[in-house]
Amino acid sequence: RFYQLRSKLPPGPNPWPIIGNILLFKRKDHWDVVLREVAKQYGPTFTFWLFNRPLVVVTDIETAREAFRKNDFAGRDMSYTARQFSNEKQSDIIFADYGHRWEALRRVAHSAVHKYSTNERLVSVATDSVDRTVKQMLEREGVGNGFDPKTYIYLMFLNILATSAFGISYDFEDREFKFIKYLLKDFPKQVGSRAFLWEFSSIIRFLDRKMVHKNDRLTKKFIDLIKNKFTKHYDDYNE
Repeated sequence: RFYQLRSKLPPGPNPWPIIGNILLFKRKDHWDVVLREVAKQYGPTFTFWLFNRPLVVVTDIETAREAFRKNDFAGRDMSYTARQFSNEKQSDIIFADYGHRWEALRRVAHSAVHKYSTNERLVSVATDSVDRTVKQMLEREGVGNGFDPKTYIYLMFLNILATSAFGISYDFEDREFKFIKYLLKDFPKQVGSRAFLWEFSSIIRFLDRKMVHKNDRLTKKFIDLIKNKFTKHYDDYNE
């Protein structure tokens, strides 16, 4: 039965008995690095085995667009991250299942994004953020000195999003900036590629429960932070 099932699926690395391909994700690299390396060997669409469960991975953008253009993915199980970031009714546009509610949310979101993206204020926000970032580079690094710009670029894009959504901005010493950077950038480096396995296996999450619990605490703190920002901004808007 296993070989019959495997013959109908895209190619992929040979799975070990019982554990499948989970040993691929014991590295410290981000899981995206692991998947891209596998894609180089087996093509943009391949099969990964989580224990005895096959998972088809699509790494090519055109193939992904074709797959999501239809409703074949409707009704699939929610992943670990999806359950964390969905609201109580799971009615957000990213993680909601396909249906009339999702179509209505998509129309509203598409209209809002299109309206804001064509607004001149976005250009002003982006320009101001770039100017501030360049000024900070000069003040902190000086002229003629080599440095890694990644943190500056990260701060710049975060400020564009924060200013657009809540009318606020951050600098390097802000506690909120340090927390967001740790959650979205530094903590994933500590976890490594095994975070990919959390998405699909409660067994893996149990075995790695110390880091999973830490991730849960950090994620809840981040969601509460966004909720508080939204509530405050919404109250100011009403006034």
